[in-house]
Amino acid sequence: ARSQPGTESLFFSIEMQYRHIWSRHVGICARKQFDKLTKDERLTAVAKSLAVSMKIFDTEMCPQVSDIDFILNTARLKAMEKPISVIVVDYLGLVQNKTHFERNDLKQSYITSKLAQLAIELNCTVIALSQINRGAANRGVEDRCPWPHDAADSSGGHRSASLWLGVDRP
Repeated sequence: ARSQPGTESLFFSIEMQYRHIWSRHVGICARKQFDKLTKDERLTAVAKSLAVSMKIFDTEMCPQVSDIDFILNTARLKAMEKPISVIVVDYLGLVQNKTHFERNDLKQSYITSKLAQLAIELNCTVIALSQINRGAANRGVEDRCPWPHDAADSSGGHRSASLWLGVDRP
């Protein structure tokens, strides 16, 4: 987002509240946890965070944020106002849709394909976060990084991605 001035970033949080996301973003800008920042460090980090235009939608302010149609339509409307650089959806397992699917993996594939189409349509990056908690326990300590097939709910969803990244947080 910083490398594309004049654009906006959208963050759809289905899990965390706006204030938590904002304080984490400020902490990232300062390279330090928010609650451990001095007053001067906090002011500098806030100024740095304001350099990136970002809109955060959370369930407290916007109960329909978990609906894929809301995410798609909001992104399209915001793109009419200002080009979008990055869209973050946190997190994929909680995104809902009106279509009924017999299996959850089919629902996840549908949602990820809609997000992939949105990325192409708006010429932006879409980051869909997903919690992976299967499989790593069956591998050695040196190989705990998740793989796409470790995802309980997103079987096949990674096929819609240009890049799938698994991060281990020991």
